[in-house]
Amino acid sequence: MYFYPKISYGSFPVINDKTKDFFHQMFPNVTHHYMGILELLLHFKWSWIGVIASNGDNADLLVQDILPIYSQKGICVDFLEKLPQIYFSSHIAEKSIKWFETSRMVTGSTANTVIIQEERDKEICTGEEKLEILPGTVFDTSMSGHIYSIYNAVYIMAYALHAETSSKSKRRAKMKEIRQKGPHEQPWQFSSINF
Repeated sequence: MYFYPKISYGSFPVINDKTKDFFHQMFPNVTHHYMGILELLLHFKWSWIGVIASNGDNADLLVQDILPIYSQKGICVDFLEKLPQIYFSSHIAEKSIKWFETSRMVTGSTANTVIIQEERDKEICTGEEKLEILPGTVFDTSMSGHIYSIYNAVYIMAYALHAETSSKSKRRAKMKEIRQKGPHEQPWQFSSINF
């Protein structure tokens, strides 16, 4: 999976949970993220994709509502794999095998981009955390959540493009070196051929 462009995104499905008394939506609806990913795919002409999604509401939304839109825009799906979430207490061996099989499928795929969707049902925060105590290097509290998502998306794209460009320049340098050296065989190494 190292040689595939990867796009990450995030949203919080907890906003759909009406049992919560109050929830401040810091990130936009996940549909906006999927549409943003579509724009990136179209812009970079990445039309042959693979999709890995963890089981959950967002995966169902992706499969039922979003992928048909991608298809209408000319994006083809090479594979779609739904993976179980792994918790330490629940059947980790079987789920790990599924993850391993999926990684083998991805490496054998012809897709030029892989979209990985994940959601977690368990709360990862206690509710007692305060952004003010985090160092600025961890989370810039002066940025809104939406701006931070955009910043991360741009950073990921810049990093991926830089990696691709540097890889191409290394390949070009190697090819130039091979061309300058010429053939490795010496004339005395060739057999004589009579016609």
